[in-house]
Amino acid sequence: MNPSESSSLIVRGWAVIFGIVLVAALYLGRELFLPLVLAGLFSFLLAPVVNRLERWRFRRVPAVLVTTALAFAVIGAIAYLVAGQLIDLAYQLPSYKENIRAKILSFHVPTEGPWGNLTATFNELRKEATKKEADLSAGESAARAVGENETKAVPVKIVKPGGNAGDMAQRAAAPVLRPLGSAFVIIVIAIFMLIKKEDLRNRVILLAGRNRLSLTTRTLEDAGSRVGRYLFMQFVVNVIYGILIATGLACIGVPNAVLWGLLAGVLRFVPYIGPWIGAFFPLMLSLAVSASWTMPLLTFCLFLGVELICANVVEPWLYGSSAGISPVAVIVAAVFWTSLWGIVGLLLSTPLTVCLAVLGKHIPALSFLDTVLGEEPALPLADRYYQRLLARDEVEAATVLADYEKKTSFQSVLADLLGPAVMSGEKDFEAKNLEPDIFEFVLKTVRKHAVRRTTPHEDGSAPPDVLVIPAEDEGDEVMGVVLAELLGPAVHVRVASWQTLTHEKTEAALASGAQVICISDTSRHDAPRARFLGRRLRLRQCSAVIVAGLWSFDEETSNLAALAERFSADQAVTHLLAARDALHGWIVQQPALSAVAVAA
Repeated sequence: MNPSESSSLIVRGWAVIFGIVLVAALYLGRELFLPLVLAGLFSFLLAPVVNRLERWRFRRVPAVLVTTALAFAVIGAIAYLVAGQLIDLAYQLPSYKENIRAKILSFHVPTEGPWGNLTATFNELRKEATKKEADLSAGESAARAVGENETKAVPVKIVKPGGNAGDMAQRAAAPVLRPLGSAFVIIVIAIFMLIKKEDLRNRVILLAGRNRLSLTTRTLEDAGSRVGRYLFMQFVVNVIYGILIATGLACIGVPNAVLWGLLAGVLRFVPYIGPWIGAFFPLMLSLAVSASWTMPLLTFCLFLGVELICANVVEPWLYGSSAGISPVAVIVAAVFWTSLWGIVGLLLSTPLTVCLAVLGKHIPALSFLDTVLGEEPALPLADRYYQRLLARDEVEAATVLADYEKKTSFQSVLADLLGPAVMSGEKDFEAKNLEPDIFEFVLKTVRKHAVRRTTPHEDGSAPPDVLVIPAEDEGDEVMGVVLAELLGPAVHVRVASWQTLTHEKTEAALASGAQVICISDTSRHDAPRARFLGRRLRLRQCSAVIVAGLWSFDEETSNLAALAERFSADQAVTHLLAARDALHGWIVQQPALSAVAVAA
């Protein structure tokens, strides 16, 4: 093992250890972290209102206090409305006894068939168990009577001191005071976060280091904007959801529709399970209120329909890329944070995951977080197409091409997907990472996907505008086919076969009558065949314009003029689009001249 691999393993080991320690700290320190995270979330929700008030010439402290007061007023109004609805529901519940009894009696258990046999067996087992319990109880009672007659013991009662009134009041108020105390701490922290947000931001930047000022600023701005947009959009969606539910329940006739609409909108902030918890109570109430099954069925259909519309239509339209994380990451994050922090972790899972994805996007050492959590495809489109070819999945590979062509054009498909797939196959085949039959399948499929018009080989027809001559192997020929399609139907292109010898290719090029020849090569080892072919054409006094298509060379690091001289060509190109433009340029410069293109 070389030193670089050893150091890489050490770094990864320390990263795993750090991750384990961090998760343990989050779990053990949840009493500390939860109020801070909740306060940060609350400050994110109120920050847009504070910013708006500041633009209206409010100072920071009054703007924060006014915003907080408005938030408490809204919460208080909702609490008052919910309390009134609950009191009204409590008065009405006794009147629903008969409907509930009728619903229970309406369930008839079948006496025949599998369910009947199962029910009968269960009833027999229950009777036997009941009989045994009765016999045991009778035996114990008899023994107890005998013992009492013999011993006549006087039972002694141990009475614990009741304590004073203060202790009793403390025990009674503890379940209420603890949540209220936590809420008060969260609100105070959130207020100070809003008042001192610039100071907190500057301290975070200072902790990250002054030499990372730009990186830390971008990270904070990106995280803040993403989380803020997500929370605002979620708030809008849940308000719309609650209004639709309340209106639908009122039309159906379910009592206290406003209460259930508010409850459904609030519970929908809890991912996945929240909407169905909110649907449970009005559904049970509809069963109690209605003498038939119409109201419960309508209630269920209402919740199901509104949830499907919000989840599949409204949320994708409003959210867009506001969260910036993949759906799978949302599910995994929900499981992870719920296991750490319970139901509060489920509520905070998406905002926390957004922050992690932002860190992975801007910090190179944490780039794996962006790969795992980000909404961008895990593989670039060209790699996805090539990977499907490696898996011999021609159907999905064609689907990738079709989807990309809908967004761009067939010219982009040729240059961005098909050409890179050939080059990737050549690279893997030369490195002995690709079996010959799979490589052959890749080339065959790319050729099939590329050809949209007739691209004949040497067939003795009229002189072509462009002659494509592969330098060595089949990959060179397939690249020639892709280039021929890229040139378009206005250019007459002929692609020579790769299976002929070099001197046969030279003779065919001289006899074709073509005036522009493009030598194409996909070799990653200095392209010796292309150099030899170019020299032979020059030695035979070939008067055609020669363009060398060197697809494995890097355009940014290569000296194209030096490459053209080295390959005895008039011009050297390293990319399909550059080759297309060069060949069109030669044709335009010499309109009476037949252009010959040689492609790999």
